[in-house]
Amino acid sequence: MRNVSLLVAIDVTTDGYRDILGTVDGPKDDKFGWSMFSWHLADRGFSGVQRIVSDASRGLVESAAEVNPEAKWQRCVVHFHCNVFSLVP
Repeated sequence: MRNVSLLVAIDVTTDGYRDILGTVDGPKDDKFGWSMFSWHLADRGFSGVQRIVSDASRGLVESAAEVNPEAKWQRCVVHFHCNVFSLVP
């Protein structure tokens, strides 16, 4: 057993279907890990990122601005509600 992060990129098509673009495991969910993963996807030909939806992972948000500067970042509504409801009685 070892403690790792699993980074996953999922595409949502115009028809609403989801495709897994890639996965990678790494030691941490940090900017370096997300940047390397994003550059790996770009090297495979993935481009035209318009929106990135995620939890509030600082590493992902920072690397998204670096690797895909034209993409907009949006906080995942499910993660947002979980965070709010964990603080509200």
